[in-house]
Amino acid sequence: MIEQHAVRVAHARDQLSEAIRAAGIITARRADIQQHIAAACARRDAALLGLRSGDLQENVGAARLAIAKADIDDLEQLAAGIQPEIAAVEQARRAAEDAVRAAETSLAHAERALVIQGLDKVVIQLEAKLCAAISERHRLAVEQSGGGFLMLSRTWSPSKPLFDAITAGVPPMLPAR
Repeated sequence: MIEQHAVRVAHARDQLSEAIRAAGIITARRADIQQHIAAACARRDAALLGLRSGDLQENVGAARLAIAKADIDDLEQLAAGIQPEIAAVEQARRAAEDAVRAAETSLAHAERALVIQGLDKVVIQLEAKLCAAISERHRLAVEQSGGGFLMLSRTWSPSKPLFDAITAGVPPMLPAR
Protein backbone atom coordinates (compact mmCIF):
# COMPACT_ATOMS: atom_id res chain seq x y z
CA MET A 1 0.00 0.00 0.00
CA ILE A 2 2.80 2.43 0.87
CA GLU A 3 4.48 1.53 -2.40
CA GLN A 4 1.36 2.48 -4.36
CA HIS A 5 1.24 5.85 -2.63
CA ALA A 6 4.96 6.39 -3.25
CA VAL A 7 4.46 5.57 -6.94
CA ARG A 8 1.61 8.12 -7.07
CA VAL A 9 3.88 10.75 -5.51
CA ALA A 10 6.62 10.01 -8.04
CA HIS A 11 4.15 10.13 -10.93
CA ALA A 12 2.64 13.39 -9.67
CA ARG A 13 6.11 14.92 -9.34
CA ASP A 14 6.92 13.85 -12.91
CA GLN A 15 3.69 15.48 -14.11
CA LEU A 16 4.61 18.65 -12.21
CA SER A 17 8.07 18.70 -13.79
CA GLU A 18 6.48 18.37 -17.24
CA ALA A 19 3.98 21.14 -16.46
CA ILE A 20 6.77 23.42 -15.24
CA ARG A 21 8.77 22.68 -18.40
CA ALA A 22 5.76 23.46 -20.60
CA ALA A 23 5.11 26.67 -18.68
CA GLY A 24 8.75 27.63 -19.12
CA ILE A 25 8.57 27.11 -22.88
CA ILE A 26 5.45 29.21 -23.34
CA THR A 27 6.74 31.88 -20.96
CA ALA A 28 9.97 32.05 -22.98
CA ARG A 29 7.90 32.44 -26.17
CA ARG A 30 5.96 35.29 -24.58
CA ALA A 31 9.20 36.96 -23.42
CA ASP A 32 10.63 36.63 -26.92
CA ILE A 33 7.53 38.25 -28.42
CA GLN A 34 7.70 41.03 -25.84
CA GLN A 35 11.34 41.66 -26.81
CA HIS A 36 10.34 41.89 -30.47
CA ILE A 37 7.52 44.27 -29.56
CA ALA A 38 9.98 46.43 -27.60
CA ALA A 39 12.38 46.45 -30.56
CA ALA A 40 9.57 47.40 -32.96
CA CYS A 41 8.48 50.18 -30.56
CA ALA A 42 12.07 51.42 -30.49
CA ARG A 43 12.13 51.46 -34.32
CA ARG A 44 8.80 53.31 -34.37
CA ASP A 45 10.05 55.85 -31.84
CA ALA A 46 13.30 56.32 -33.80
CA ALA A 47 11.36 56.88 -37.05
CA LEU A 48 9.06 59.37 -35.33
CA LEU A 49 12.03 61.19 -33.82
CA GLY A 50 13.79 61.20 -37.21
CA LEU A 51 10.72 62.71 -38.86
CA ARG A 52 10.32 65.37 -36.19
CA SER A 53 13.99 66.31 -36.21
CA GLY A 54 14.19 66.32 -39.98
CA ASP A 55 16.94 63.69 -40.05
CA LEU A 56 14.70 61.44 -42.19
CA GLN A 57 12.94 62.35 -45.34
CA GLU A 58 9.18 62.22 -44.94
CA ASN A 59 8.66 59.25 -47.25
CA VAL A 60 11.48 57.21 -45.59
CA GLY A 61 10.33 58.12 -42.07
CA ALA A 62 6.69 57.37 -42.93
CA ALA A 63 7.65 53.99 -44.41
CA ARG A 64 9.72 53.08 -41.33
CA LEU A 65 6.90 54.23 -39.06
CA ALA A 66 4.34 52.14 -40.98
CA ILE A 67 6.56 49.04 -40.97
CA ALA A 68 7.24 49.38 -37.23
CA LYS A 69 3.51 49.87 -36.51
CA ALA A 70 2.61 46.83 -38.63
CA ASP A 71 5.24 44.78 -36.79
CA ILE A 72 3.88 45.94 -33.42
CA ASP A 73 0.30 45.10 -34.42
CA ASP A 74 1.28 41.64 -35.68
CA LEU A 75 3.37 40.91 -32.61
CA GLU A 76 0.64 42.10 -30.24
CA GLN A 77 -1.82 39.79 -32.02
CA LEU A 78 0.67 36.95 -31.64
CA ALA A 79 1.08 37.82 -27.93
CA ALA A 80 -2.69 37.89 -27.46
CA GLY A 81 -2.99 34.58 -29.30
CA ILE A 82 -0.71 32.76 -26.86
CA GLN A 83 -2.55 34.06 -23.79
CA PRO A 84 -4.94 31.06 -23.80
CA GLU A 85 -1.92 28.74 -24.04
CA ILE A 86 -0.30 30.53 -21.12
CA ALA A 87 -3.49 30.25 -19.09
CA ALA A 88 -3.78 26.55 -19.96
CA VAL A 89 -0.20 25.67 -18.97
CA GLU A 90 -0.52 27.69 -15.77
CA GLN A 91 -3.74 25.85 -14.94
CA ALA A 92 -2.02 22.53 -15.69
CA ARG A 93 0.92 23.53 -13.47
CA ARG A 94 -1.40 24.45 -10.59
CA ALA A 95 -3.32 21.19 -11.04
CA ALA A 96 -0.03 19.26 -11.02
CA GLU A 97 1.04 21.06 -7.84
CA ASP A 98 -2.30 20.15 -6.26
CA ALA A 99 -1.85 16.53 -7.36
CA VAL A 100 1.62 16.41 -5.79
CA ARG A 101 0.28 17.84 -2.52
CA ALA A 102 -2.61 15.36 -2.54
CA ALA A 103 -0.33 12.40 -3.29
CA GLU A 104 2.14 13.45 -0.59
CA THR A 105 -0.70 13.89 1.90
CA SER A 106 -2.06 10.46 0.98
CA LEU A 107 1.40 8.90 1.38
CA ALA A 108 1.88 10.57 4.77
CA HIS A 109 -1.57 9.35 5.83
CA ALA A 110 -0.75 5.78 4.77
CA GLU A 111 2.59 5.93 6.59
CA ARG A 112 0.90 7.18 9.77
CA ALA A 113 -1.73 4.43 9.48
CA LEU A 114 1.05 1.85 9.29
CA VAL A 115 2.75 3.31 12.37
CA ILE A 116 -0.59 3.34 14.21
CA GLN A 117 -1.11 -0.35 13.37
CA GLY A 118 2.32 -1.13 14.79
CA LEU A 119 1.61 0.88 17.92
CA ASP A 120 -1.74 -0.87 18.33
CA LYS A 121 0.12 -4.18 18.48
CA VAL A 122 2.57 -2.79 21.03
CA VAL A 123 -0.27 -1.38 23.15
CA ILE A 124 -2.09 -4.74 23.09
CA GLN A 125 1.08 -6.52 24.21
CA LEU A 126 1.78 -3.96 26.93
CA GLU A 127 -1.83 -4.03 28.16
CA ALA A 128 -1.66 -7.82 28.38
CA LYS A 129 1.59 -7.60 30.40
CA LEU A 130 0.15 -4.82 32.60
CA CYS A 131 -3.03 -6.80 33.25
CA ALA A 132 -0.99 -9.93 34.07
CA ALA A 133 1.24 -7.92 36.43
CA ILE A 134 -1.77 -6.27 38.13
CA SER A 135 -3.47 -9.65 38.53
CA GLU A 136 -0.33 -11.24 39.97
CA ARG A 137 0.25 -8.26 42.31
CA HIS A 138 -3.35 -8.51 43.53
CA ARG A 139 -3.08 -12.28 44.05
CA LEU A 140 0.12 -11.83 46.07
CA ALA A 141 -1.42 -8.99 48.12
CA VAL A 142 -4.44 -11.21 48.93
CA GLU A 143 -2.06 -13.98 50.05
CA GLN A 144 -0.02 -11.47 52.04
CA SER A 145 -3.13 -10.30 53.90
CA GLY A 146 -4.10 -13.81 54.84
CA GLY A 147 -6.55 -14.53 52.09
CA GLY A 148 -10.08 -13.36 51.68
CA PHE A 149 -11.51 -10.64 49.55
CA LEU A 150 -9.56 -7.47 48.76
CA MET A 151 -10.68 -4.72 46.45
CA LEU A 152 -8.23 -4.16 43.63
CA SER A 153 -8.02 -0.49 44.58
CA ARG A 154 -6.44 -1.58 47.91
CA THR A 155 -3.68 -3.48 46.11
CA TRP A 156 -3.03 -1.38 43.02
CA SER A 157 -3.95 2.00 41.55
CA PRO A 158 -3.02 3.35 38.16
CA SER A 159 -0.67 6.29 37.78
CA LYS A 160 -2.33 9.67 37.28
CA PRO A 161 -1.50 9.78 33.54
CA LEU A 162 -2.96 6.27 33.06
CA PHE A 163 -6.01 7.10 35.20
CA ASP A 164 -6.61 10.34 33.24
CA ALA A 165 -6.19 8.50 29.93
CA ILE A 166 -8.76 5.87 30.89
CA THR A 167 -11.33 7.99 32.72
CA ALA A 168 -11.05 11.40 31.05
CA GLY A 169 -9.73 10.47 27.61
CA VAL A 170 -6.67 12.67 28.15
CA PRO A 171 -3.60 11.35 26.35
CA PRO A 172 -0.63 10.86 28.66
CA MET A 173 2.07 13.48 28.39
CA LEU A 174 5.30 12.34 26.77
CA PRO A 175 8.32 12.53 29.03
CA ALA A 176 10.56 15.54 28.38
CA ARG A 177 13.49 14.73 26.16
